[in-house]
Amino acid sequence: MLTRLKNVILPTRGGWSAQESRISIFLGRVFATIAVILVCIWCMKTNTDEKYLGGISFSNINRIFNLHPMCMVISMLFFMGMSLTSFRDGYSFKVSKYLHLNFNLLAKVFMIVGLRSAYIYRDEPEGKHSSYHYQHFGTMHSWMGLVTSFLLFQQDLLGGINFLYPKICGVPRYIIKGYKEYHGVMGKASFVMAGVAMVTGEILYSTLLFYY
Repeated sequence: MLTRLKNVILPTRGGWSAQESRISIFLGRVFATIAVILVCIWCMKTNTDEKYLGGISFSNINRIFNLHPMCMVISMLFFMGMSLTSFRDGYSFKVSKYLHLNFNLLAKVFMIVGLRSAYIYRDEPEGKHSSYHYQHFGTMHSWMGLVTSFLLFQQDLLGGINFLYPKICGVPRYIIKGYKEYHGVMGKASFVMAGVAMVTGEILYSTLLFYY
């Protein structure tokens, strides 16, 4: 069942030629980089003609929320994408494993900053009384983001136990072998869910700005 789900979410290497795999990964990284650049411009540029969010700031409550879309796109789209494809770059397994780990850690740093900025904004009076305020976890976007974040953190926890410190944690080899497939499937599923969360967030933000 896990194998079928994995093939639906992302074709296996056997389904693609090596050249097709390299091209798809290269194009994916190019488009992810372009998306990050555009979102950073959208969030960081001053709102002179109401096409941009007006910049970011840790001290200005009206601008701290702008960290949320920027950090989440960097985390979920760029670093998660780099992490997922790190084993297809042609490096040794050991190098690929540590690239995978470091990209995941960077993704979590930006994710925590993004989640925290949204939480702070919603708790401050300026955020609570803004014209397009809504409660914590009052939208599908927020619940999708919460579930995705939970999946990603459990991936890190269980992945660390099974792959980084199996001897210290006393994990039997048969469990590691069985968990490996689960880890790959859930990693790809989490990436798809992150994409859905980002799209629903953009739709939500655009809709609120349009009506208010």
